[in-house]
Amino acid sequence: ARELTLERMMAAGMHLGHSKGLWNPMNLPFIFGERQGIHIINLEHTMAALRRAAQFVKQTAYHGGLVLFVGTRREHRQLAIDAALESSQYFVSGRWTPGTITNQKSLFRRHFIYAKDARPQAYKPDLIISLSPRESRAMLYEARKSFVPTVGIIDTNSDPTSVTYPIPCNDDSPKAVAIVAGILAKAAKSGMELRKHRLMAAAQKYNQKAVRSAAALDRVSQIYDLNE
Repeated sequence: ARELTLERMMAAGMHLGHSKGLWNPMNLPFIFGERQGIHIINLEHTMAALRRAAQFVKQTAYHGGLVLFVGTRREHRQLAIDAALESSQYFVSGRWTPGTITNQKSLFRRHFIYAKDARPQAYKPDLIISLSPRESRAMLYEARKSFVPTVGIIDTNSDPTSVTYPIPCNDDSPKAVAIVAGILAKAAKSGMELRKHRLMAAAQKYNQKAVRSAAALDRVSQIYDLNE
């Protein structure tokens, strides 16, 4: 999010909210003002929220967490796929199947056929990034019930309390959503790379200790052979 500027955000239309009659009063802290009946989102709040969310995504990936990008709107589906592929994470594009998190065993029995000795393996996401929370109420309900934190793009007609980390932004602009999804994907990728480097350094350190231990054992065996 460091390379993100206010000019780029305005060019993508991230500041444009909905008409005054459609607003959710919970978004009052994020609204800069009103222009021709349209609420204007304060992009300083957007940038701060995006940085905070990106840091959480990075930490989740760093600790080996599973990050799930969800794009339910038609125009958001490819963005969720691209973000997941860039960060080597996971995605759901299109309709959310009820029970994906809270009723996995029943879904497995109903929709999948396995070999005789095969056992289905289900994983619960450690973080869900919703590009359109307003259309993902069933998913958000399951996430809350399963204590899964969520990050979501919140337009002026949405409820910012529906997600753990709200990002005030225009969710009707594909360019705006692409910027948010791209930054969060880079954060997840950065966290995974840091984890990889940490694990490689730990493995190298372990191997060095093993080599020193082996050398010590060889030395002891040599001394024992001489005494013989």
